[in-house]
Amino acid sequence: FLGAFDVDEDGEVTEDEFRRGIERWFVSWNTDGSGILTEDQLWAGIHRDFARHMPRPRGGPLAD
Repeated sequence: FLGAFDVDEDGEVTEDEFRRGIERWFVSWNTDGSGILTEDQLWAGIHRDFARHMPRPRGGPLAD
């Protein structure tokens, strides 16, 4: 979260930076521009933006 939200790179996330970060994700994940996130859009966005930062389980890559 820090890297995604800390716009001024001071090592801290202010309330404003946090809110703006969430807003950027919402806009990015709302691929049809409807202003409403579907469950599929939410999971696709989480997978895209977080999966690469999650530790891999022993024995292989994360399952889709």
